[in-house]
Amino acid sequence: MDLSMFRKFIISDAFEDIRGELKKFDDNKCTFYYDESNNIRKLWLNKDDFNAPIDSDFVLGGVMHFGDNPLADFDKLKSKIRIQKSAKEINLSI
Repeated sequence: MDLSMFRKFIISDAFEDIRGELKKFDDNKCTFYYDESNNIRKLWLNKDDFNAPIDSDFVLGGVMHFGDNPLADFDKLKSKIRIQKSAKEINLSI
């Protein structure tokens, strides 16, 4: 499999330099809640192909906030979208 296209893109200037933005994470505690969709667990590159379709979707989505406690009121959110009070998480599907 010819990976030169990927290599050329990665080492090009096509990506925006965000190093300055990342400095705010050095001294601040962050909490990240995430969910995985269609995770194949391990991606292998064989002699001429991957172990999963290259066009299959893997999505890592989430919410991050600085500090230990989110500013949002989870109980109020559950009430507004009519979810059981005992729910520990919210999963949304499209």
